[in-house]
Amino acid sequence: AIATVSASLGPDLATWQWGDLHKAPFPHAFVKEFDLPAVRRGGDANTVNATGGAGFAQTAGASYREIIDLSNWDNSWATSTPGQSGQPGSAHYGDLLQLWGKNEYFPLAYSRAKVEKETLHVLQLLPR
Repeated sequence: AIATVSASLGPDLATWQWGDLHKAPFPHAFVKEFDLPAVRRGGDANTVNATGGAGFAQTAGASYREIIDLSNWDNSWATSTPGQSGQPGSAHYGDLLQLWGKNEYFPLAYSRAKVEKETLHVLQLLPR
């Protein structure tokens, strides 16, 4: 095991960081130019922060988590990856990636007032 890790991280065990080996890759299914950078991850398949996969790559684990405050819905939080949009040209294609990678959360808006305050864009789809 030490020889395997030394090949990637060098011989000085004091400098080894789990996240330098254990990363979550985000390859695009069809276009390499749309790949997102791999994110350093903690945990493994047998920890609270379950992040399993073959070798050192995280290919399984939670991609979305939320904390809901039932006494004040607007005090709820979530984390998601890689972003809100699946469109590579969008500013929101990978904007949540680093937040998710650090297990950090963003606020959720539930009340009409908070949703209207946080809304940046509205897309209205109407039948013909």
